[in-house]
Amino acid sequence: MLIQQGVSWDEYEELLEMVGEASSLRISYDEGTLQIITVSQKHEEYSTLIERIVDLISLRLRIKILFYGSATMRKKLKQKA
Repeated sequence: MLIQQGVSWDEYEELLEMVGEASSLRISYDEGTLQIITVSQKHEEYSTLIERIVDLISLRLRIKILFYGSATMRKKLKQKA
């Protein structure tokens, strides 16, 4: 895990463009603090398993759930992602 403070929002967005969405890195940003974590294959397997379990439960209970995977959600005004 890498934590870097004093990073601007523009620098964060530039890093996301360089790394790309398909990366095995999870990058988060909160008011100038950048956090980068590597994600293992095992983590992805557990994530997929949990998603499937939640999907089955939602079908059984007839609850609509939207899955976004590891999509990046950006809130520039709050400078959080």
